[in-house]
Amino acid sequence: MQEEYKQQTRGIEIIKIDHNYQLCTKKELHDFIYPVLDKRNKPNLSNAALETLAIIAYNPKIARAEIEAIRRCISRCMCV
Repeated sequence: MQEEYKQQTRGIEIIKIDHNYQLCTKKELHDFIYPVLDKRNKPNLSNAALETLAIIAYNPKIARAEIEAIRRCISRCMCV
């Protein structure tokens, strides 16, 4: 079966990893398949929003006034 999947007409192959077998895409097709599957959403957050989230992640119980004191600006639109 492994030899059948090595034929040029197939896009997948069977490989052996340790004592197991895995069905995977042929290496030569990586450049065609990766861009299609790599459609992860990129974050559309501003630097100010990322900074505010970092402060909240470090101290989840922080109040908005404390965040504004740390950032030295009004963060009203980022804290709901």
